[in-house]
Amino acid sequence: MDNKFWLMTIGITFGAMLWRFLPFILIDKIKLSESRIELLKYIPAAVFPAIIFPPVVFHRGTVEIFMGKERMIVLGVAMIVAYLSKNLIATLVSGILLLYFTNYI
Repeated sequence: MDNKFWLMTIGITFGAMLWRFLPFILIDKIKLSESRIELLKYIPAAVFPAIIFPPVVFHRGTVEIFMGKERMIVLGVAMIVAYLSKNLIATLVSGILLLYFTNYI
C-alpha cells in the first residue's frame, strides 16, 4: 500500500475523532441557560422511541399466525415484563427469547 492510503486513513480517523470529541471539548466554554438545560433533559426520551419503534412498526414479518406483526407482540410482552419486574435483564431476555421463538413457529 502506498503512502496516500495511510495519510487518508489517518486524516479520516482524526476528522471522525474530532467530530465526536468536539462537544466535550467545547461544553465547558459554553454557558447554557437553565431553560436550555431543562430542554436537554428530554433528548433521551425523544431519541429512544425514534430508535425503537420504526423497526418494530414497519417490519414485514413472516409469521402467519401473528399477521407479520410478531415484533409488535414481542414489544408488548417486553413492556409488560419491564413494568412488572423492573429488571432490565429480565426484560431483555424475555424479549430476545420470545422473538426467537416467534420466528420459529
